[in-house]
Amino acid sequence: MFSSKLGTVYLGRKGAAESHLLIVNQILRSKVDLKVVISSKNQKLKEYQQLGIELFILEVPVNIRQLIGFFKKNVLRDLVPFLFDCNTVYFYMPHPMDNWIARALIRQKINVIRSIHDCRRHPGDWWPTKVSIKRQIRYSSEIVAHSEFVAQRVGSSIRPIVLPLPVPKRRIKRRNITKTVLFIGRFRAYKGIDLLLEAWPKVLRVIPEAKLVLAGDGNLKKFGELTNVTIVNRWLESGEIERLIDSSSCVVFPYIEASQSGPLSLAISAHRPVVITNVGGLMEQAAKGCYFEANFSSDSIAAAILEAIASSFEYRNETIENRELADYLIEKSKH
Repeated sequence: MFSSKLGTVYLGRKGAAESHLLIVNQILRSKVDLKVVISSKNQKLKEYQQLGIELFILEVPVNIRQLIGFFKKNVLRDLVPFLFDCNTVYFYMPHPMDNWIARALIRQKINVIRSIHDCRRHPGDWWPTKVSIKRQIRYSSEIVAHSEFVAQRVGSSIRPIVLPLPVPKRRIKRRNITKTVLFIGRFRAYKGIDLLLEAWPKVLRVIPEAKLVLAGDGNLKKFGELTNVTIVNRWLESGEIERLIDSSSCVVFPYIEASQSGPLSLAISAHRPVVITNVGGLMEQAAKGCYFEANFSSDSIAAAILEAIASSFEYRNETIENRELADYLIEKSKH
């Protein structure tokens, strides 16, 4: 038994966030008495059940009918007291139900720490709204941002502490020699996929054997018929993301807008060269790795990809592991 008790909450079902928080919880469990609230649909549920920690597994409603049933059963009546003996409760990724939980915890004088990932909604996304971001801040004792870019723009009277996204400590595989270029993430207009596709024929003129992989969830129909491109068009589990990065020569992030990127942190931790644009907090994230900067033109992106493929950068023996978030929460749980 430890002198401090910490709670973490993540009600999402899929995405890089569940892997990030699992990394943090794996560190926390050996340092504090840990309680975790997660969705029954969490793709890492089995791993959580193997941690030997106190778990509250919540059937999170995904439609109006389930939401009505959720409140009729008054599920929060059981969930919130589960966390009442915690010194601190941390919310990693926003969910519409978080504020109900956070408000009740603050009434009990429990320290509520929340990560704010975005200072505004990205084009084409419906969440988070400006109102939802303000409410996240309102029902927080302290705020964590994962880039200076977000910290300076979040518009809070509470100055956020800036901590890097957590990344897994894992065995590094040597770079793929097949000249495979990877784009990974949700297919959204602000991620510059059109610029990448315009740049790709220019890459093939120099390296005809190069391969481009587009992997992620979203609609690619507006880009027309794609040739010389491998497409993996579905939501990817975290293990798949890591395998795709491991099988690539470099990973490209030609974003037109960004806060920070979960896949970018994974690519850096895997010691892969990355191509990035100077938007949001991408340059901050890439600073620990090998990166090639491009501007918002297909010529620039093609040139950066060619540089990344041809670079002599090789994996290093040491691993990159961002423990800062876990260490911060351990310290906060003592108060």
